[in-house]
Amino acid sequence: MEANSRNDLSYLERLMRLFTHVQPGEGKSTLMLSAYACLLLLLYYILKPIREALILSEHTAEIRTYTIAIQALVLMILVPLYASWIRTQGTNEILPRVTLAVAVSLLLFWGLYLFKVPISIPFFVWLGVINVLLIAQFWAYAADIYSPDEGKRLFAFIAAGASLGSLLGAQISKHLFKLVGAEGLMLVAAVLLIATMWLPKLIGLKSKKKQTNDYHGHSFKAGFDTVLNNRYLLVIAGFVVLLNCVNTTGEYILAKWVQIHAQQGADVKLIIGEFYSDFYTWVNLFSMIIQLLLVSRIFQWIHIHGAILILPFVAFVGYGLATFIPIFTLFKLIKIAENSIDYSLQNTARHALFLPLNQQQIFEGKTVIDAFCWRLGDLTHVVIIFIGLKVFKLDHYEFAAVNLVLSLFWIILAFNLARKHKQLVNEHD
Repeated sequence: MEANSRNDLSYLERLMRLFTHVQPGEGKSTLMLSAYACLLLLLYYILKPIREALILSEHTAEIRTYTIAIQALVLMILVPLYASWIRTQGTNEILPRVTLAVAVSLLLFWGLYLFKVPISIPFFVWLGVINVLLIAQFWAYAADIYSPDEGKRLFAFIAAGASLGSLLGAQISKHLFKLVGAEGLMLVAAVLLIATMWLPKLIGLKSKKKQTNDYHGHSFKAGFDTVLNNRYLLVIAGFVVLLNCVNTTGEYILAKWVQIHAQQGADVKLIIGEFYSDFYTWVNLFSMIIQLLLVSRIFQWIHIHGAILILPFVAFVGYGLATFIPIFTLFKLIKIAENSIDYSLQNTARHALFLPLNQQQIFEGKTVIDAFCWRLGDLTHVVIIFIGLKVFKLDHYEFAAVNLVLSLFWIILAFNLARKHKQLVNEHD
């Protein structure tokens, strides 16, 4: 049967089999979804160095950290509105409509920047919100159109497109920042974003999930009730909060070190922009290599419930080293390793956790978890930084010890999540 399956493969599908176990007829749609993910992440990494350059050239690393808290507050308002919209309008056309709204808002920021209006803090908040929202909707769409078996085989290849887009976006931002400035990159990103609106129709795949609506009408906690009434989603939520809290605390340590380094030069904004462009280039290069060559194979070897355990252990070891050897260059390498695994293996496994769920749990649960709970991790990080600085008078590099403790709790929760996912997949089969 395997031989017959190979004979039915197109040339494209034979080529894709170098990276994932694609079946006959799956090649075109999988490649288009991968291209879609590529464009979304390319856009984000065009804009991300701009965000960092604006916020760190006008404010301190502490202000950058506290601004993240605003994102969680904004999402606390947006998530129920979004969930109520889904319950009344359904999930059809959701991606194009959200994409259009994001593109229009980006053009607004572009206009404000041209007129020299200070936008560093609003733009930082906006990019953090729309990034998690757009990416959550993309992966909700992918989880909705694939069965658990298909997703397990194909998500790694789709996510490879995201890794490629991240790498390309960082390079584009690096080389065009000097030529066209922040305003030029904003305009490029807005045009490309509008171009992605028609991709779901071109892909043409329909939902394979049970369509339910356990909650009707508008509610001030719409979306949140879907998560609160499902223990599996609650564990994923806790896992995501710890994941982002650990990662964001690490980002603060890095940002503070970079700011100290940049202040020794003549052009602080340019030095910071170039550092982050190079940093994201290395992160995304390793992420793409892991995504293409390892993720699909890791899923086959230890399955999704085993894959989610890897990053918590890497973080525990990395921050353990940083606690006892606080050197900037070493910490940069630790963050490259952590982020590379996070953006490839961890992200793919996290998105695949939703494959056994029904349509409402996917769209509403994923929006709450990937948007609000993700930023709740940021908010937890803000509290940690505030207490660490104001109460315990910690230096920036001493927060590595805090992350070491958090990573231990993260590992414990990861084992619980792995057990629940394995049980749910067995019930689904």
